[in-house]
Amino acid sequence: MYKEINTIEEAIKRYKEPVDLEKMKSAVAFLPKQIAGGMLALAMLQIAVWTVNNDDPAVPEWKADFNDEDQEKWFPWYRGGNSTGSGFRFYGTYCGWTYTHSAGGARLALKDEERAEHMNEFFQELYKQLWLILE
Repeated sequence: MYKEINTIEEAIKRYKEPVDLEKMKSAVAFLPKQIAGGMLALAMLQIAVWTVNNDDPAVPEWKADFNDEDQEKWFPWYRGGNSTGSGFRFYGTYCGWTYTHSAGGARLALKDEERAEHMNEFFQELYKQLWLILE
């Protein structure tokens, strides 16, 4: 179940195809540090979100469909933050139906509020690395 996915390592183990974390890190190593951190965080969050959304093999794969007005799409929502990460904090969860915006788009959408809260609880540091330009 998704509640057991509390680390990126656990998410990688349960992902739909093999993932080599060290290769992911080396793939962005040529970029400036401030860019590489955000790119790596995005890749890790995409793996974690897919794994949390698709934790039951008996249920068909869930994908955010922005053409489906009836499908809820949830995101953890944050406020504040500076280049040291100070002030970055969880603000709540947000549900968007038919549009994408800076919350993360289809790649970071979660299928329910509980999963969005779970992602915040265990993966907030990755969201911070994605949304802020850290020193």
